[in-house]
Amino acid sequence: MAILIQHKETKVQYILIGTGYSYFKDSLPSPLGGVFFPDVTEGETHMVAVSDANGTIKWLPSEDVLVISVDGVSTSELLKGKNDAYELSEKCPACGYPVNGRMEFCPSCELRLIDEEESY
Repeated sequence: MAILIQHKETKVQYILIGTGYSYFKDSLPSPLGGVFFPDVTEGETHMVAVSDANGTIKWLPSEDVLVISVDGVSTSELLKGKNDAYELSEKCPACGYPVNGRMEFCPSCELRLIDEEESY
């Protein structure tokens, strides 16, 4: 299966090889507290491994790329008609997760959907 992706900024196209995830945490002694109160930096990165036309492997941040096609078929064609129920459903105003009028909280982001004054 060949997945063609495009870098959003440069519009260069690549072949998707795989994905990667990394969590990092780094601590340095702080100027005031030294090692007892270190400055801590932590986070996570989501990357994709891609190949260019020469076969060179590169890593790109996943948020910087779009999937263009899978086995030569565009993503819009592959998903045509698959999301009709989602498109017609009510959505959480905060995260867009499908909800219905009877839900008190969004299952995804836990936003309160029904005020206590509105509940019957």
